[in-house]
Amino acid sequence: MTDPASGSAPAGDPVAARSEEGGVLTRVDLDVQGMTCASCAMRIERKLGRMPGVEAAVNYATHRARVRLPAGTSVEDAIRTIERTGYRASERAGWGSGAADVASAPGSAAS
Repeated sequence: MTDPASGSAPAGDPVAARSEEGGVLTRVDLDVQGMTCASCAMRIERKLGRMPGVEAAVNYATHRARVRLPAGTSVEDAIRTIERTGYRASERAGWGSGAADVASAPGSAAS
């Protein structure tokens, strides 16, 4: 998530790291059902992290995944990956379809 005051990601935000590398990123928060321990969250993070350009932080305690998707990767792609891993996922109510924080690469038309 970008800090409106500074225009940059807050320190320690694990999913905000690479916005300058590859163009537009969309951040989405997903509800994840079926996790029974922290290892489940780590497994989901690893699977999402294997998707090209995708970054994820999964929290077992809140049953949420915060995911950054590069252009060309849909929210549905991330949900399918979670479901193939053995869990249920849905976009968090109130976030809209793929809406949220959008960042662009330096030098791009949106910069």
